[in-house]
Amino acid sequence: MAMRSKIQNYQWWDDRNVPPTTPKIVVNSIDNDLFRTPKSIYDYFDANMQGCEEYKRKIAVAVWSAVNKRIRNHFLVIGESGCGKTEIFRILKRVYKNVVIFDSSNSNPKSYKGTNCLSDAFSDIDPTKPSFVIFDEFDKCLSKGNDGDLGYMMQIECLKFLEADEPIYGGSERNPRRIDISQSSLFFVGAFSALKKNRKSCLGFGNSIAVSKDEPITFDDVIKSGTLTNEFVGRLQSVIQLPAMNNERAMQIIRDPRYSPVGKLSNQYGIRIDISDEKVIELASDVEKYGIRQVYSKLNEIISDSLFDDPDTSIININ
Repeated sequence: MAMRSKIQNYQWWDDRNVPPTTPKIVVNSIDNDLFRTPKSIYDYFDANMQGCEEYKRKIAVAVWSAVNKRIRNHFLVIGESGCGKTEIFRILKRVYKNVVIFDSSNSNPKSYKGTNCLSDAFSDIDPTKPSFVIFDEFDKCLSKGNDGDLGYMMQIECLKFLEADEPIYGGSERNPRRIDISQSSLFFVGAFSALKKNRKSCLGFGNSIAVSKDEPITFDDVIKSGTLTNEFVGRLQSVIQLPAMNNERAMQIIRDPRYSPVGKLSNQYGIRIDISDEKVIELASDVEKYGIRQVYSKLNEIISDSLFDDPDTSIININ
C-alpha cells in the first residue's frame, strides 16, 4: 500500500487527539530554543495555525513574557466558533505541558453547591512554573440561566484569580488543597455575541454614527454592553478579537499542506488522497455557517464510503 510521508504539523482546526505516531514534545526547561524569543514562539504558532496574525503575535509575546520574565498576562479573547481562538493553546500544549483548557460553560461560583467551579481550572497546574489557564466558553457561564446576579458573582470570583493575592483552593470540600496561582496567566475565551447585537452590517449613508459589526471590539465596548464589569475589564491587558472563518480562508487551509484536512486524513489512513479544485470550493462554501471542522467531517465521510467499497485502495480521488 502506498503511503504518503508523515505530516509532522497537525492542523489547528482539528481538536481530536493527535495519533500516537506523532512525536509529543514536552518542555521541561524554560531555556528551550523555542521559547527564546517572541518571534521563535510566533514561528511555531505560524507553522501550525493559518491566519490570525495579530493573535499569534500577542499570544507569542504573552507566552515569552511569562516563561522568561515571570510576568502574568490576562486577555479577553473574542471570536466565533471555529476561528482558532482555543486551538492556539492546544498547539502550545504540545510543547509546553503547563497549559489548562477549562470548559467553563457549566461552571458556578465557588459558593454554589456542586463540583464544577471556576477554581477547578487550577487543579492540574504546576505552580512552580509559569502556567496558562484558558477559561473556554467563558461568556456562557456569565449568561447561564439569564441570571445577572450569577454572572456578577462569577466575575467577583475571577477577580481573585486575576489579582492572585488570595489563596485558591482546589480538591474536595473535605480535603481542600491550596494552590499557588501567582504564575498563572489567564485567558477568558468566548464568542460574546451580545457585544455585536446592536452593531450594523455596514456604514451606509445617513448612518455615520452606527458602528460596523466588523469594527474591533474595545474595552469601552465591553463595559458599555454590560457584559463585564469595570473591575474585571480593568485587570485585563488586552481584548483580542479574531476574524470569523470565511470561504477564502477555508480554501487556503484546505490547499496548504501544513494545515490541510486532506493531508491529515491521508496520513491517518495511510493512503493518497487527490481532491479537485471544484470540490475544494464546494467544501469551503459552508464554513461561515459550520466552521472548518465541517470540512473534516465531510471528507471523512467520503473516505469512509470509499474504503467500505475497497479497503485495499491506495488512492482516493475526490471530485
